[in-house]
Amino acid sequence: MSQAQLLADASQILIFAIFITSALFTPVVSMYWPWWKHGIGRTVIAEAIAMTLVFLFPMLHVLFGTEFKSTPYQWFELACFAAVPVIFVWRAVSTWKLQRKGTARES
Repeated sequence: MSQAQLLADASQILIFAIFITSALFTPVVSMYWPWWKHGIGRTVIAEAIAMTLVFLFPMLHVLFGTEFKSTPYQWFELACFAAVPVIFVWRAVSTWKLQRKGTARES
């Protein structure tokens, strides 16, 4: 097996793993954590959803060889990518607010 093939195979496995874990994260965590009651929890779930959407088209390509070249799909994919830094800024602001209130616990 060549290095190029090894890298291609590893990339496909990682795309699959990232998609599945991010897609399952919200329903699994929701069984024991009321994330919707906490500002940080909402940002964590938003990030998991964004990661699922970011890896949706690569996952469909890995599974079915589907190419998404139309403009609407490209805009949707771009919006999914753009959501990631927005969510991190949202999380930073939420964390800053918690720290200012003195409600965040440090372990």
